[in-house]
Amino acid sequence: MRMRCVRRETWESQAKELERCVFAVVGGTYRERIRPGEPLGLEYALTFPDGAASGRSATDPVERLRAAEPFLRRLDETWQSWSLNS
Repeated sequence: MRMRCVRRETWESQAKELERCVFAVVGGTYRERIRPGEPLGLEYALTFPDGAASGRSATDPVERLRAAEPFLRRLDETWQSWSLNS
């Protein structure tokens, strides 16, 4: 028998995780890359002051990604930090 550790999620823990993700995007430490044709072709990575997180997920249909390729090639994988004077 295998025992599994189950982490109980609360609204507070989810709010804290959302805040960490928002700060990573705003701070310019969020990266993503799209690899058309791979089942889990969307790769992402976030860097936090106390660590990092990354993963992969399914992408949009291949036709949409191919149509967006010329635009996506001009972009850097790392999102720029947000200006404080928006």
